[in-house]
Amino acid sequence: MKRVSAIYICLFFLLSFIGCATPGDLRKSEQAMDRKIASLKEENERLRNELEDSKKSASALQKNQADSGADIMELRDSVQKLRGALDEIKKDTSGLRTERKEKDAKINELSFRIQFLENYIGIGKKGDLSESFDKPAASGKETGKDAIYSAAQRAFKEGKYDESRREFQKYLDLYPKAEYADNAQFWISESYYVDGKYEKAILEYEKLMKTYPSSDKVPAAMLKQAFSFLKIGDKSSAKLLLQQVIKDYPNTNQARLARTRLTEIK
Repeated sequence: MKRVSAIYICLFFLLSFIGCATPGDLRKSEQAMDRKIASLKEENERLRNELEDSKKSASALQKNQADSGADIMELRDSVQKLRGALDEIKKDTSGLRTERKEKDAKINELSFRIQFLENYIGIGKKGDLSESFDKPAASGKETGKDAIYSAAQRAFKEGKYDESRREFQKYLDLYPKAEYADNAQFWISESYYVDGKYEKAILEYEKLMKTYPSSDKVPAAMLKQAFSFLKIGDKSSAKLLLQQVIKDYPNTNQARLARTRLTEIK
């Protein structure tokens, strides 16, 4: 009974409340409810749009990341190609340097040969790498030491090295103190060298350096002695002589050729 009474009492108050609300109040409540619903719809639409924008941004970001990764890979490939090209350039440059050294060596050797040939025809200058056959000009018919020297000279030019050596030696035996005695000794040494008798050439060059130590032909004799040692395969002796030429005669053609030849010896 108490429970039924309570229900009746609640119904009474509810009916009383409804009975007190006017139509205007209900209308206002409905309008407020409509505005609230519209606001919620707008907020829902805004959130939906933001969600779509976020999805698009995330998709674009992923694409950018993928593109960036592809760009990085492409850059790495480019760097590798550039490194490869640089290595090729370095190899080519090294090859060019080696080729340049070889050309310089050939030029120096050619220069030496030209000077040597000049001496054959008597146009070399006294004091050059390979001395010419210069001697005092003869007046009229040559006699004495001039005739002997000229005979030796002609034989050398004609490639008659045995005859040339005999005449030069005759000159030295008769006139050991003559002005061109050192020149005669040098050409005895040279005759052995061009004749391919390098051991004898070495001994004759040594004789020149010991007998005429102040001669201006000593640098050439020392250099050609080194060349002779190279011809017989004695690189150690050749190196020592080439280094000695550079040390004792640093500003000469002989020193220049000695430096070049040293770079070629392995």
